[in-house]
Parts: sequence; structure tokens; C-alpha cells
Amino acid sequence: MNSRPNRLVVFNADDLGLSASVTESVLHAMEDGLVTDASLLACGEAFDLAVDGLRRLGKGVGAHLTAVDREKPLVDHGSGGRLTGPDGCFLTNRNALFVRLAAAPQTVLAQLRAEWRAQVERIAATGLPITHLDSHQHLHLFPGLRELVLDLAREYSIPFVRLPRFHRISPQRPVSLAVNLLSARLSRALDRAGLGRVDFAGLEDSGRQDAKKLVLAVERRPGRALELAFHPGRADQSTRTKYRHWNFHWDQELAALRDPAFREAMERLHVTAVSFADLAERSGGVAF
Repeated sequence: MNSRPNRLVVFNADDLGLSASVTESVLHAMEDGLVTDASLLACGEAFDLAVDGLRRLGKGVGAHLTAVDREKPLVDHGSGGRLTGPDGCFLTNRNALFVRLAAAPQTVLAQLRAEWRAQVERIAATGLPITHLDSHQHLHLFPGLRELVLDLAREYSIPFVRLPRFHRISPQRPVSLAVNLLSARLSRALDRAGLGRVDFAGLEDSGRQDAKKLVLAVERRPGRALELAFHPGRADQSTRTKYRHWNFHWDQELAALRDPAFREAMERLHVTAVSFADLAERSGGVAF
């Protein structure tokens, strides 16, 4: 008899609410059991569609905080706004945001606090349980922004915060050193705050994963519990055009989840698919 304990893996889809085409396909994947959890963009154009689907499925959700990629903010700071460009949308990427942060740290952090609280509050107001917090472009790894997310997690009793990291530091990928150092600091901060986190996979090939890459991601993480993050979907032309700079392959990642070889590998690796709500019940909201 094989007594090897099962691995607990959260199959988490990011960017729920991004667009109708992506949202509908993620919801179908959740209904089919291919995706066990999702992170919801409160600023997404398909927010209401996502909420309706989650209610129908009886699911909780994560808050996918954002302040980049030209989404529309929930809080209008008028002419003194430091999070947006002339069109009233968020800046394109985190580097542009960090330039603003360096120039006016107190103002930017205060506006980010108000914006991210509004994003969490919009999700909380739906009545859906918020089971985890993460962020677009992993903004919450960075000092200042990290503390904002920890405060929100405590304020709204959200049990888990994402802990992004690379599997290994690579000279060919210098950013891996910075990310893993920031991840280690976030891990210690989560411990001090009494907030939960699990191991994370999906950073190396974000938006471009296939079945082999997903299997390898799980094999490389031997811990008891793991969040496997990806971006499955069937993006329409409008979504592909708006987010072409991401170079995402939504259809490829969705196909990977349906690949029989991937499903067989999960059985071989003794994987039990769970949600963050399941992990909270099993762990009491602490790290695995």
C-alpha cells in the first residue's frame, strides 16, 4: 500500500474579471474542476460577470490588487492623482509606478492605500468570501506596498497572501535574485503578522505555460501545499489587442489543464486539488 501523503495544490487562475471572454472560460474551467480558485480584478470590465458566476458556483475568491496596466481605478484623486496618466487610467507598468513612488512616497502610498482598500471593499461588498490576496505584477512584494497588503489582509480577515518566488536563482535571469530576496522578506513579514502563505509556482513561464511546464512546476516544489498560478482562457481579439504587450497564450494554458498527460501526472504525484478556502479549513490559516 502506498502511504505517501497527498500534495495539496490550489489551481489558481489570475485575472478573473479581466474581460468577458477570459472570465467566461475561467468560470467554465472552475465548473469542470480544472481550476479550483481564482483571483478577481475589482477594476476588471467583467467584474459583475465574474461575481455572478462565482455565486452560481458557490465559490470564494481572491483579490487581485492592481495599480498598473492601464485599468481604470476605483478612486478618483482628481488633479492630484499620482497613480494615473492623463487619460485617468493606471500607468503601464510597475517601473512607471515606482518612479512616481520615489518622487512622492507619502502621496503615492496614501493613494494606493485608498485604491487597494476600495478594490478589496468592492469584492467584500458582493458577499463573496475573500480567501486570499495577491497583486498584478506582484506589486505587494515591494517595501511599502507589502505593508499595505498586510494591513488589508488583517483588516478584512483574509487568511492567505501570495508568496511569489522563482524555483531557483539563475544568472541568466537576474530578476530572480531580486524577486526571491523580496519573497523571503515577505515570508518573514507574513509570519510576524500571523498570516498564511503556501509555496508558489508559475512565475517562470507566466502566461506561456504548457502541460510539461506545469508538471515540472509541481515536481520542483516538494512541500505539503502549493499554489499553482496560471492564466487560462479564451481571449477574444479585443482582449488580445489591449494586452498584447503581455504576450500571453491563454488558450495554451487552458489546453494544458485539459491535457490527459497533465491529469495523469497529477495522479502520479498524489495531488489533491483544493481551494484556498479548503486550505484555511485544514490549517486554520497558517503556513504549510
